[in-house]
Amino acid sequence: MTIDFRAYLGDTLAGVRRIHHAAGETVERSVGAVEFRFESGRVLFMDSGPDGEAIRMSAAAWVDPFGGHLTPENAEFVRQSGKLTAFDVSGEEPFASLIGTKLVDLAPMMALSDKVIGCVVNLDGAFVAVYANFDECHVARLP
Repeated sequence: MTIDFRAYLGDTLAGVRRIHHAAGETVERSVGAVEFRFESGRVLFMDSGPDGEAIRMSAAAWVDPFGGHLTPENAEFVRQSGKLTAFDVSGEEPFASLIGTKLVDLAPMMALSDKVIGCVVNLDGAFVAVYANFDECHVARLP
């Protein structure tokens, strides 16, 4: 899927979800995909790509592959290993203060190999870096 990033320019951030691995009560919150939702209804989803180095971007919302009715085998797998789970982090920093801001720019982060390894999202002058590193997606608000 090709994304027309220009369509996002000027759109207002309405919410943010992070996709974290959860196993029982334990949630690994230091890494995980991010999904920006905008007032227009547009979504910008970013995660580590299949090669573990490139960033993968999509205009489609994340869908839980284990959502809904699980087979007994899948239920046992989830019980033993956990699963990726979406968390609405719109009310948590560093995202809470960004809700209601407009997307001004998206700038790629390039590796020396010319591979796009991340993206810097400019929201009314506040910058959020989303980048892939060793199979994980990292998200950080820049100073």
